[in-house]
Parts: sequence; structure tokens; C-alpha cells
Amino acid sequence: MFIFISILIFIYLIYNFIQKNRKRVANEVSGPLAFPVIGNLTTLISKTKMPHEILSDLTKKHGLVYRFYMGHYYSLVVTDPEVVREIFVKNFDNFVDRPHIPSLRYAGNDFKGIAMADEEYWRDHKSKIVSAFSNTNIKKVSTILEKTTNDLIAIMSEYERKSEEFSPRIYCQKYTMNIVLRYIFSLEIAMDEDKSGREAKLIQPILDIFQLLSAGGAGDFISFLSPLYDFYLTHFRKEISQINAFVREVVMEHLETIDRENPRDLIDTLILEYDTSKKENIEKIVCFGREIFMASTETTANTLEWFLLILANNKNVQEKIYNELKARMDQNMLKEGECKLTTKDRNSTPYLNAAIKETMRYRVIGPLGLPRIAKDDILVKDIFIPKGTQIFQNFYGLSNSDKFWNEPKTFMPERFLNNSHSDVFIPFSLGPRNCLGMSLALDEMYLSCANIFANFKLSPPNGLPALNESEIWGLALHPHKFSLKLEKR
Repeated sequence: MFIFISILIFIYLIYNFIQKNRKRVANEVSGPLAFPVIGNLTTLISKTKMPHEILSDLTKKHGLVYRFYMGHYYSLVVTDPEVVREIFVKNFDNFVDRPHIPSLRYAGNDFKGIAMADEEYWRDHKSKIVSAFSNTNIKKVSTILEKTTNDLIAIMSEYERKSEEFSPRIYCQKYTMNIVLRYIFSLEIAMDEDKSGREAKLIQPILDIFQLLSAGGAGDFISFLSPLYDFYLTHFRKEISQINAFVREVVMEHLETIDRENPRDLIDTLILEYDTSKKENIEKIVCFGREIFMASTETTANTLEWFLLILANNKNVQEKIYNELKARMDQNMLKEGECKLTTKDRNSTPYLNAAIKETMRYRVIGPLGLPRIAKDDILVKDIFIPKGTQIFQNFYGLSNSDKFWNEPKTFMPERFLNNSHSDVFIPFSLGPRNCLGMSLALDEMYLSCANIFANFKLSPPNGLPALNESEIWGLALHPHKFSLKLEKR
């Protein structure tokens, strides 16, 4: 019996190897040699390079669109901007869904919400979410952004006054989290509060979920392991239940205290969109609140952290930004009697805008995004994409390839001064399922960066020549922990 089973396993491995590596149709793309069962997963293991760097390097041999087996899952890695647009804009209806893998099921609470929802749920509820965003009081949002920025400047001023090194990570996280907490829930975390408060305790669960989603492990992509991984996530991981419990508690408080004529925040606006006499609609509001909260916190915090690090290493860029901001502040002082910078100043600070864009290109936060899946067989730009194919948008490759950029490894804000590079610069993805929070994220970045560099000169501490710019892998790439020396302007 043992010999018979061994022969069957051997035959299956040979068959699976042939199936993975043969071309089924003439216009199917090629890719690296795939092994039985594990596919190309071992390709992503390296001591010197991270997965997004490895996948981008493979374009040199296999082209801007190539086949890559994530375990049993036939996948395409797409670094061609024209193909990206054909897939996610022109043929959106065939690529609207997410792959049903355990980690997305867990993080998306069984594929509900917005970012990780399956097609049916997303289509049923997107209009209500968009309506809630558009109906939220714009003036109130501006007040939230300015207040939270002032809080960040105040805590940085305290460090500067005491001549203490400033470690940005926790304060970048609190800055973005506070904006989202105030915008969605009318709650906040004090900048000088430790992690013991109810809201502050959510920072680590969100980080853990982002780490889980970045793992790309065997449990997600090897079919006979997926049920075991699904069981583990459902019964042994607690992050989603912690966040759900927090959001549900806040939603129930809102239901008891809402003034329907004067909605306070996004949760109130969602309550007005749904019939909350039905329990299932309350759970939908909890689901949306959780996902918007999670998606809007970590990515912007990482972008801001990268911006501070990179500018500390590029003092010439920092001085150009300050001179541009100072000219605008002097003008504000003459016209309005105050010098605080707001989003109204954005059009008058093109160099700062270019530096923010260059940061998002130079250090891509979401190198591959969340995958989509092909609903049916389709031909895109003469490339055959079989039903069930996972599509990975290689944002890192688009932003770091010398096919699309002059000196891509150099931080050069000037490249964005007279060219938006909109053909290849797509940090928030494309199409109807792109990032809903794009406008808020850009406002957060502008206000924080403008006011930080109007108030402080940043440099590496202890006479260090430069800070470490290498990345730590994750769904959202972030820098190694670092500190800054602050000098008052």
C-alpha cells in the first residue's frame, strides 16, 4: 500500500509540474520554472532581496507581464502600465473580485467591507460608502486635519525644546489614526498618551493584520493546506475580533446619541444611509467602519515617516521646500495676519507637492497592492488570461524601472515639477476600485509635511552622516526605526 501511494504521489508531482510549465495557448505568457505544488513560492525567499525586488528583477528575463505560480494559483505579475489600464479600467468588470484565500477572508471578515470585499458585496454597498464620504461635512474635515496637524507640531516642539531626539514612528501612526478616528468616530488619542488607552490599543492589531496579509504563505496558496490555515486564523487569531468589538461599541454609542439633523462623523452619516432597525445593517456599518479605519491608518503613516527620513538625508531638498513655504507664509502674514499653512496653500507650493509625489515613487508603500482575480477567460493586449488568474499590480516595478524613469534610484523631486507622469505614477491604483481615501490621504500628507518643514529643520542624530533608507517588508513597506534631531526654524 505504501509503495502504491508513493507511486501515485510521484505521478501527481510529474503531472503537476508539466501542467504548470506548459503553454496551453499560443498567446499565454511565460514565466520562471514552476515546481509541483509550491509553484514559484521559493523564488520569493532570499537573504539579500525582498519579494517585490525579486518580482521586479524577473521582468528583465520574462518581460513586463509574466506568469508566476503562487502555490497552486496561476498568477500574473503586471508591470506594463498599458496592460494595467486595460485590466483595471477598460476590462474592470472581469477583474473586480478578490481571490478567496484565507488571509483575505480573515482580514476582510469573510470578504465584507470595501477593500477586501468580494464582487457582490462591493457592488451592493459601494454607492452608499461613496455617498457617506461625499455627505460628510468638508469644513468639519478641514478642521480635523488642521487640529491634528497642530497636535503633531506641538509634540515635536516639546522634543525640540528639551533637545531630545524625536522618533517619528509612533507619532506618525497617532497622527494618521487620530485623523481617521475623528473623521469616522469623533474619537481621538492624545499625542502624549501611551498604548494603554482603548483607541491606542488598536495600533498593534492593525500592524499585525498588515503583516499577516504580506506573508504570502503556503496556507493561502497551497490548496490542501488552506482549510487548516483558515481554521487557525478563525480560531486562534484575535486581531479582527478586537477591532470589530471596538467599532461595534462605538457604532452602538452613536445609535443611542445621534442627532439626525446634525451628523457628527462618517458613522453618523452611514447610520442615515441604512435602516438600522435591521441588525444586519448595523453589522454592515461596523464592517465599513472597521475597514476604512484600518485602510486609512498605516499606509499614510508610513508615507509620512518615509518623507521625514528622506528629507533628513536630503538637506538641499529640505531647504528648497522651506524657502518655498517661507515665501507663502510671508504672503499669508501680510494678507491674513497669520502664517499657518493649510490645504489652500497647495497650489502655491509646487516643489513641496513634487517632493511628496517623489517620496511615494521612491519608496512605494504598497509594492504589489491586493490581488484581483479574473472572472472569465479573456484576451488583454493579445495576452491570454485564464479564468481564475490572480493579478498582481507591480507598483514597485512601475516606480523603479529605468524603462519608465530617468535615474529611478535617485530621489529627485524636480522630475514632477513639469510632468505628472500619470501614465506610470499610480500610487492609489486605477479604475472604479481604486483607493477611496486618496483625497484624504493627500490632504494629510500635505498639511503635515508643510507645517513640519515650515517649523523645523530635520537631520540625523548624533552626527550620523545619513539615516538608513532600507525597507522592511510588509503589505505596507516601512523604514527601520529611526530618530531625528529637530532644530526650530
